[in-house]
Amino acid sequence: MTSANSSSPEAIQRLLDGPALTPPAGVEPDFENPGGFKGTIVGFEVLFMVISSLAMIVRLYTRLRIYKKVKLDDYLAVLGWFGYLWLLITSVRGLNESSGIHQWNVQAKKMEGFLYHLHIIVIMYGIDMFTIKFSILLQYVALFSPSRRDTFFWSCYFLIGLNFVTYTTFVILEIITCQTTLYTRSQRSRCMDFRTVNLATVAVNTASHIAILLLPQAIIWRLRLTFSKRLGISLVFAVALLACVASVVRLYYAITQEKSSDITWYVGLNIVLIYPEIGFAIITSCLPSFPKFFRTIFKPPSPPVVASKYFFPTHERSLGRQGTPLDSVDRLAAGIEMQTPSSVRKGETMFGEADFVERSDSRR
Repeated sequence: MTSANSSSPEAIQRLLDGPALTPPAGVEPDFENPGGFKGTIVGFEVLFMVISSLAMIVRLYTRLRIYKKVKLDDYLAVLGWFGYLWLLITSVRGLNESSGIHQWNVQAKKMEGFLYHLHIIVIMYGIDMFTIKFSILLQYVALFSPSRRDTFFWSCYFLIGLNFVTYTTFVILEIITCQTTLYTRSQRSRCMDFRTVNLATVAVNTASHIAILLLPQAIIWRLRLTFSKRLGISLVFAVALLACVASVVRLYYAITQEKSSDITWYVGLNIVLIYPEIGFAIITSCLPSFPKFFRTIFKPPSPPVVASKYFFPTHERSLGRQGTPLDSVDRLAAGIEMQTPSSVRKGETMFGEADFVERSDSRR
């Protein structure tokens, strides 16, 4: 009789209307004012979507209007931005209501949709992060090693392959070990523990972020430029450090909260850090376009062509003997920007690498 009553529609409804997790002793569930840090999550969503979107606009304007040439890394960057937007929309639709709230302040009936959208976001995150890193590493090759297959070139492609294998593995595991599909939801669905997947993903992600951060630094600091210019170029690429910081903090919470049963709180801690992590990664992929963009938009009036021809002939001829065109010197003064198609054909980078970069591996 007791069993029959406990499985009655009224009893099931009471369970669904009750807390999704037994609260600690002395704590009463509060569904009306659950507290938490939902406001912080929303703020991060808006902030990093706006910043990354502005960075992407600058990149696309530079590529389409100034250089009038779009390459594979540009397409990948745009795809990564759209993936970021899709992830944000999915989060707003399915996670924001309960994320960052202690699970005993969330009704049990809301957990089905929450876990369903979490499953989708885990898959989307792996695909989107790989796409953005692929774009960054292809851009590294175009900037620093456009015409020769040296150690740097193969290091970039090794990281591309390693990231592809890693993220593909995590995505496949998430799909095949979870009975909830993208088309149906079931209260009886059983998925791999999100915390286990998250800990492994964040650990590999952090190592990958650090590798991408450090990879161009050795080349930058061998440029034959003043210390201040090398420092400026290094800091442009060091924006990736901010993505590393977000990933390291995620790793900390993934380790310390691994045994926690408070899933909604745990997911909130991760979501609030995923936005700056992906956002800074997108910004990192766009920053090399910024100097050219701002110099083009705010450039002073150019001197007459005749004056340039007759008053600077010696300077121009000396540059020609060095094999570095006049615009390469201009780019050196600016610090950093994307290389032009002609410079790629001549085997030079945006830094005039043929004359200004000392590479230990070039003597091998």
